[in-house]
Amino acid sequence: MAPTSSTTAPRVRPPRHSAVWLFGLLFTLSAASVVLLLLLRHEPRSYTLASIPAGQERTRLSREFVQHASPLLSVVLGSTQEWGVRLTQEQINAWFAEDFKISHLDEPLIEQGIHEPRVTLEPGLIRLAFRWGDGLLSTVISIDLGVWLATEEPNVVLVEIKAIHAGAIPVSTQSLLERISNVARDHDIEVNWYRHNGNPTALLRFSRSHSETTAQLHSIKIEKGALVIQGRPIEPRQGGGTPTTAAP
Repeated sequence: MAPTSSTTAPRVRPPRHSAVWLFGLLFTLSAASVVLLLLLRHEPRSYTLASIPAGQERTRLSREFVQHASPLLSVVLGSTQEWGVRLTQEQINAWFAEDFKISHLDEPLIEQGIHEPRVTLEPGLIRLAFRWGDGLLSTVISIDLGVWLATEEPNVVLVEIKAIHAGAIPVSTQSLLERISNVARDHDIEVNWYRHNGNPTALLRFSRSHSETTAQLHSIKIEKGALVIQGRPIEPRQGGGTPTTAAP
């Protein structure tokens, strides 16, 4: 009987192109992750420029903010004469960096991972920015806002959310809308949302539970580098019409 020859099955090797494809996929995912991280870590130039170095000048500007902003209490406490305040971008940002922290007003924000808020003021535009999170994934959230007064009802402010970015990446506004609504209602501010120029816009009614309010905001003007707010006393009136919401 002839001897039976044993044969070994050949080893099956994965096609070389599969390994190349896998390497390419991993490289693409890694590159995309790096790009995404860089976009998130991007710090807008306006945010960087709004920073005010620590020192006597910043302390002075913060004190000026506190002094100049005090007439705004007239809206809450009532006033018997017209008043106006002009707050510069430098004063506001100095206050954020100084007395805002000293008075512990920043603690609720810190609990939400928010710190180092700053504003940039351009004609008709408020850009509010802050750092969110810590470490490698920390990013700067910037929010572009339009603000104006309703014309037919006192102390009704409209805030249009024009854009939101995390670093250089546009983000959805939905979570911000919910947060604004919750914070406002906690402070007895009625919030209603509608669309203006396709953007979510909040209609804020102040002192809704205080029909005896005798002071009202007269105008809000956003200039380059400054926010100008004026108020005046009003006589108590019966009822109220639907506010006109058209932007100036």
